[in-house]
Amino acid sequence: MNRWWDSPARARLISLAWIVLPSAVVALLVLGLIRWRVPTAVEIDVSVRRTELRTHGPDPQVLLDSAEVRSVSLRGFEELRLSPAAVWIADPAKYDLERDTYPDDAWTVLPAGQSLILRPAGGTAATLTIRPAAKSGGSLVLDRIFAGRRDVTLESPEPGSLAVRLPGQGQTGAFSLPGESWLVADYCIRDGAPWPQQGQSVTLRVRPRQNSRLLEFSSSESGVWLAVVYLPGRQKPVLARDFAVEQVEFLDQGPTGQPVSALTGPGTVRYVDYPGIEPVQLNRNDFLVLGDLRDFLLRKVELLEREGGLRLLFRGVAGRLSGGPKGSIRDLRLTQFDILWRNRALVTLFTVLVWLVPTLLAVRGFFRELHR
Repeated sequence: MNRWWDSPARARLISLAWIVLPSAVVALLVLGLIRWRVPTAVEIDVSVRRTELRTHGPDPQVLLDSAEVRSVSLRGFEELRLSPAAVWIADPAKYDLERDTYPDDAWTVLPAGQSLILRPAGGTAATLTIRPAAKSGGSLVLDRIFAGRRDVTLESPEPGSLAVRLPGQGQTGAFSLPGESWLVADYCIRDGAPWPQQGQSVTLRVRPRQNSRLLEFSSSESGVWLAVVYLPGRQKPVLARDFAVEQVEFLDQGPTGQPVSALTGPGTVRYVDYPGIEPVQLNRNDFLVLGDLRDFLLRKVELLEREGGLRLLFRGVAGRLSGGPKGSIRDLRLTQFDILWRNRALVTLFTVLVWLVPTLLAVRGFFRELHR
């Protein structure tokens, strides 16, 4: 046994161990770094039918800034109030379907009074749609829309329109009316007197007072739904500033109730701290799952004019990030190996070690040969 321990076989075994053990340690270390996913700073650019957001922070944020619009529909209000100089009500039997208008003799004057106040009729889902009358001499202006720390749904039901749903949060807001506007009120009643005609929908033509053009609304804590049609050529909903979110979903409901992807076109996931890493490309109907968001901002909302839908731009850190087609969803976060490999100081150190270790071994072997 002692002879074997001092034999050349022992020397070969030790030499083999010096080769295998460091290699095994390095392989295990590299494997661990490759499998170690870390929170990743990303910029996400996607086209979607809809998205659901959970806002971040204790204070309300401005979601949409004031803008001139073609029309606005409102649902979920408790009260609408304006001070008209004149009000007319349309005879529905005289509606011109081909021209989408009423002739002059279809309008009947209503007593204006000091205020016109509209409320939902009982427990029904009342809706009010506002649009400028032809030759109204002005613009319909949407006031700022705020969102508290609740869920927010954004979707584009048709090209050029944006629908915003703010459940579970009371809202107050206003619209600045042009010289004359049409108000289509579905399932609404007015304070003071019933409508002079039967039916679930009435169309009003309103001329506001010169010094009081605002139509103000308020909603209950159950929330409000708002649909905005923007003017042609100005179809970018204006974010007042970056909008902080703590949760984002890109899901829709399929025909049988199953969750489906809301992505409608190409998208990208870019790694903002490492521009040298190839961005991940997303395709129509791919899934994109986000979670554990930190300093995550919605930076742009753009209406897609031709194909419809929304183009959204997000930026922030995602603790969970995965995407891909159904059945092939993969983790899109960077690994510790990705990060360390792109650390210039560590790469330099590794290069030096790769040169230094073989050189030292060669020098050691050279001196051993000299002393034989």
